[in-house]
Amino acid sequence: MVLRLYRHGPQRVGLALPGGLIDDGEESLIAAQRELLEETGYQARNWRSLGRYTMNSNYGCGCCNIYMASDAIRIAEPDSGDLEEAEIVLMTPEELLQALGRGEVSVIGHAAAIAMVMAAKHGYPVTVAKRSS
Repeated sequence: MVLRLYRHGPQRVGLALPGGLIDDGEESLIAAQRELLEETGYQARNWRSLGRYTMNSNYGCGCCNIYMASDAIRIAEPDSGDLEEAEIVLMTPEELLQALGRGEVSVIGHAAAIAMVMAAKHGYPVTVAKRSS
């Protein structure tokens, strides 16, 4: 499941994953579950963490937690005020990879997350290197 919406950075409509900010005091998994429900109206039964990553390694800022959700069902209407124009798109893994190859996913963090989910689904280990002390 992806969202088709306009992104100001690339200045075009493209595909993006549901996600957003973690509220103060909120666990990353709870935030991911909340964002999925708010942005899509779906709730997933199974969640797997694929790690926490730094978006800007030179400055050590902008962290991203990636989760793979499965067995999702729609339980509500989307309720995310900042995504009024978003369209929920259900795609097979093959369709998503084709869209990725066509450049329809223009945000690198989303493209990387999709690649990681595909690797995990095919049995490849997905781990994050630990910080050195």
